[in-house]
Amino acid sequence: MKFKGTVHRYGRDIDTDVIIPARYLNTSDPAELAKHCLEDLDTEFVNNVQPGDIIVADENFGCGSSREHAPIAIKAAGVDVVIAKSFARIFYRNSINTGLAIMECPEAVDAISQGDVVSVDADTGVIVDETTGQTYQAQPFPPFIREIIEERGRVMEALRTLPGVTAYPSDSNWILFLMEDAGAAWQYLYDRGVLVRDFSSAPMLEGCLRATIGTPEQNDAF
Repeated sequence: MKFKGTVHRYGRDIDTDVIIPARYLNTSDPAELAKHCLEDLDTEFVNNVQPGDIIVADENFGCGSSREHAPIAIKAAGVDVVIAKSFARIFYRNSINTGLAIMECPEAVDAISQGDVVSVDADTGVIVDETTGQTYQAQPFPPFIREIIEERGRVMEALRTLPGVTAYPSDSNWILFLMEDAGAAWQYLYDRGVLVRDFSSAPMLEGCLRATIGTPEQNDAF
């Protein structure tokens, strides 16, 4: 996975209530959350951010609550990757779950400036500041993250071949899909030990189920 974008540079201890203020947590709609991303820290962020841009920050990025709204808001705003000196543990996991790429690299953070153009190769961990020409080495994506990405694509393609099933695009570790008689399908899978979330009676999600990406063996059973 490769990324390239303009840097938005921030400091340390950027908590989840700064990333998306609590007053907007009455929705989980990514587009709505994106409108308010970082507004209490940087009122111009949502006006300046472009698809593919990169956030660079100091220590403890994403500290605070355990809700997934923060990485969802960042990704929906257009940011492809966050580079920080360190991340709060729960935010780190939530970012993986929601498909937001994150890289830890203190050396890069110390050197990269606001407005620099930076490229990232997540598979090798190489970060290049295209503005200054400097290169930095972060830890590449762990194998289990690459496996989630690969398995998500495999499950998505399999769902799309099934008649009467509509699988919606996903960058996270789960896939939402629409099908006829979703309740009966959920029961069929449950009886065979395959657990999926049943959203078929939820407002605006009628007929939908949600499958979480697992190991190749678990996905084969699904």
